[in-house]
Formats: sequence, structure tokens, C-alpha cells
Amino acid sequence: MKNISEKNKHALLKETKRIFRVVQLAFLILFLFATELFANEAVSQETKVSIKTKASTFKKILSNIESQTEYLFVYNLSDIDLDKKITVSANNKTLAEVLNAVFEN
Repeated sequence: MKNISEKNKHALLKETKRIFRVVQLAFLILFLFATELFANEAVSQETKVSIKTKASTFKKILSNIESQTEYLFVYNLSDIDLDKKITVSANNKTLAEVLNAVFEN
């Protein structure tokens, strides 16, 4: 086996420390981004919506919700009857509660 000189050992140790610091920094950045994602998800679940409609279509109700929030609904036209008439009344309810009321009809 080759003998590693003291100079090479020092250089190898220095390089190993540098790589370790880069890995630590990468994990820190990853942790910060992951934390931000979870924080945004929690806030979005608490979005409040107020809607009061009588015999409105799915299309109008979803459009109304889109105008009150930052959400955009994407759906398959064959899955939903957009012309079905629905009556919904919700005052300052979470988005999940409003959507549950809309789709249970």
C-alpha cells in the first residue's frame, strides 16, 4: 500500500470538511423549503369563502369561489354536470366546508 504523506492527509482532511459543510448547507436549504411548503399548506386550508346562491350552476359557483380565492379549479367536463342547479349558502366558511356543501348536492 502507498503511504500517505502528512501533507496529503491534511489536504484530504480539509477537502472532507469542505464537502461536509456543503452537505450541511444543502440539508439546511432543503429543510427551510420544506418548512415553507407546510406553512403554505396550513394557511391555504383556512381560506375563508362566503357564497349565497339559489339555483346556480356548478360553473358559476366555482367561478365565484375562484374570484374570492387564489385557487383555479381544473376538472374533467365528463365528470361534472356544469349546468346542474345548486343552492348553497355559506358565510365565512373554510373552502373545504363550502366545497363539501357544493358537491354533496
